Amino acid sequence: MTWYVGLGVFAVVAIGLVVAVLYRRRHRPPTVKRTAHPRRNTGTEHASQTRHGSRERRERKRRRAHGRQVRRKRH
Repeated sequence: MTWYVGLGVFAVVAIGLVVAVLYRRRHRPPTVKRTAHPRRNTGTEHASQTRHGSRERRERKRRRAHGRQVRRKRH
């Protein structure tokens, strides 16, 4: 008699899992299509289009140049 109970519990759990999986499959949020071109992180997405560039771009340029100068001085 006890193995009937174990089999019944197993059956209830298995049916519950199947129902849960089928429910989740049906109620998925719609997927958003990816863009056709790959996105490259260049660091200039939000930069201004002015001739001199934005303050952030100039600061990055200054820091890069400073690092190059410091490395050049080390012998």
